[in-house]
Amino acid sequence: MSAAETHNRIDMMEEMAEDESVIFHNFTKKTRDYSNSIVLFLEGEDDIEYYNTIFYKHLGEYKKNWVELVCHGRSNVIELIDDLKNHTRTEYRNGIYFGFIDKDYHETESNPHPDKIYMTPGYSIENFYASTEFIKKVLERKFYVCESSSNDEDYKCCLNNFTERRDEFINGIIELDCLLRCNRLMYEEKMIENKIHAREIKLYHNVSIDLNHVVFHKKALEILGVDENTFDLPCMETARAFYTDKNSEQLSAYIRGKFMMHFVHHYLHKLKEDNLKKIPTLFLKSLNNSRLKGSEKINFKRTKMTFTKEKQDLISDLAIFADTPSCLSDFVKKIAES
Repeated sequence: MSAAETHNRIDMMEEMAEDESVIFHNFTKKTRDYSNSIVLFLEGEDDIEYYNTIFYKHLGEYKKNWVELVCHGRSNVIELIDDLKNHTRTEYRNGIYFGFIDKDYHETESNPHPDKIYMTPGYSIENFYASTEFIKKVLERKFYVCESSSNDEDYKCCLNNFTERRDEFINGIIELDCLLRCNRLMYEEKMIENKIHAREIKLYHNVSIDLNHVVFHKKALEILGVDENTFDLPCMETARAFYTDKNSEQLSAYIRGKFMMHFVHHYLHKLKEDNLKKIPTLFLKSLNNSRLKGSEKINFKRTKMTFTKEKQDLISDLAIFADTPSCLSDFVKKIAES
């Protein structure tokens, strides 16, 4: 079999795995195997890393009280729930199932089934890792620097550095995000047949993230490989208006989650490198405390974070620190009461 034939076969198998009929079949199997469990529909395989904690907290034991079903995409979750709610069989219509989806670029669309679907308030669950509250928890629990402590100066220095680099990243990525938002609007208005596949965009070679600065090596149009005439002017104006009057914290919640996750992962890797240096840049107070004499000496506790620059496994390592919005807690509590 040639390389092209192999590639086509893999594509076909992926499409089959993501087909709605296959997902519906998997749902019926889940309901047979776990007849007394709540079935929770998730977009992707990694989503469970984020939702796990709150599911355990409010729903109880996995496979006894609840099970997840990966639906391979936002639209599949919506379509599956729509099919079940309108199914001819009563046991499907009245089944105990719920979906969890990302908002993505669908700000103008309301939740189609608010009784059955939780939709993130920002772009996606990945955006919860770009918040200031998230980095505060990571600094305290993974880098051991705390507010109002002996290394308070390091805590403030790291926090300020993070927000400064995040601002630089947002300023550099916002045009690319705007083009994708415009493209989505054009697709929804049926002005184009196909969307730009954002998952194919690679930032690794197009942006450098360091503790001193964030530098973009290409313009947004170059990264996409398209001409500016590709985009409809009125749709572009609508897309640009979305970012108006939003501060950095708000923008970090609405810019594409994979972009923000890329920044946070590479930033924390650089922070880890600095923390482990003999003479770090952002942890000087901790270093000086460790050089004091006698009872005044405080050991410099270095980070034990293990994730690497190449493998972006931030979610599995740090999911416990990500924000849990009140709307998510309320939704899962309602599930527990169902």
